[in-house]
Amino acid sequence: MKKSIVMMMIMISASMLHAQSVADIRAAISNQMKQYPMSQLRDIYKSCFQDVYGPGHIIADTAQANTYLRSELAQMNDKDELDRKSTSPKDYYEAVGINGNFYRVNLNIILNNGIPYDRFFSAFVRSTNGVKPMPVAQWAKKWELIESELRKMKLDLPNFSSDSAAIAQLLQQGKYAFDHSQAYRDAYNPHYRIISKEIFEKELLPYITLFSKADSNGYIVFEGDEAPDFIVKLTDGRSIRLKDLRGKVVMLQFTASWCGVCRKEMPFIEKDIWQRHKDNADFVLIGIDRDEPQDTVIRFGKKVGITYPLGLDPGADIYAKYALRESGITRNVLIGRDGKIVLRTRLYNPQEFESLVNKIDELLQKDGSVPK
Repeated sequence: MKKSIVMMMIMISASMLHAQSVADIRAAISNQMKQYPMSQLRDIYKSCFQDVYGPGHIIADTAQANTYLRSELAQMNDKDELDRKSTSPKDYYEAVGINGNFYRVNLNIILNNGIPYDRFFSAFVRSTNGVKPMPVAQWAKKWELIESELRKMKLDLPNFSSDSAAIAQLLQQGKYAFDHSQAYRDAYNPHYRIISKEIFEKELLPYITLFSKADSNGYIVFEGDEAPDFIVKLTDGRSIRLKDLRGKVVMLQFTASWCGVCRKEMPFIEKDIWQRHKDNADFVLIGIDRDEPQDTVIRFGKKVGITYPLGLDPGADIYAKYALRESGITRNVLIGRDGKIVLRTRLYNPQEFESLVNKIDELLQKDGSVPK
């Protein structure tokens, strides 16, 4: 009696597992056809085997994979793909296959400086770790189930019979990797790499989220936002915390010795802002140098002839609170007495700079700090 009950429970569990897998198969296929209606059988197959095997089939040689990826990025850049910028993070990634063990990550995120190349390539290579290759014979059985459900769905996919035969022949040869159909490539111009779910969500997704939030100038903070807090060490040894300056008008200038535009703008900051307000207790100006050693920053300040305080930003960690870490400088952020951002500038534009000067005067005049 007990044995019969156990056997019945096993049979029920197996039936439920099969039903669940069928539901997952149908949901995954429906989702792919919704996103990529030009998909053929081989395109659905590719998504499914990527979910099982990851990127291992193209990382047999790390150096070669690196060369190939850089070459592909160069070709994409030459084509000047203007649709790289996205307002939605999910335009840059998608789960593959039935179970979503891996993600396809759009290479445009690298070209747009949303993810540093080295960070992306490291995640790509490490995505093979922990993947135990499934025997092709076992994968062939799983694919047989998937294709069976595909037939029942009656999707009327072009070249279904020829694709099915080609996939079967591939699997009989003990291989599993298949390329996209020409129709898929023509319609969607796929440029992506496969990253494991764990690595992607932990390491790359935060970059994509920030990138999608950024404006065309790379800012991730906006007028009206509370300015992100930080502690900066100045070249004279003092440390300043932004929150401790609440009640004052604060200007942050992000700079670096190698930045030509910074060198052009900084004398104007010195003359038209710092010399005008340096004795005003209600005004603070800090130049924050991006990821350079103290002696370099001190020499830089002397060479461009500025006397306002310069602070150190190792690793550009302060900068990354305000703009994409890989985006360019120079940029200025003006913060009101309430700690909220009032104005942001990018590069040096005389009209924009004049608006910055006028806004500082306006904020300080509110309590009579500057003669009207």
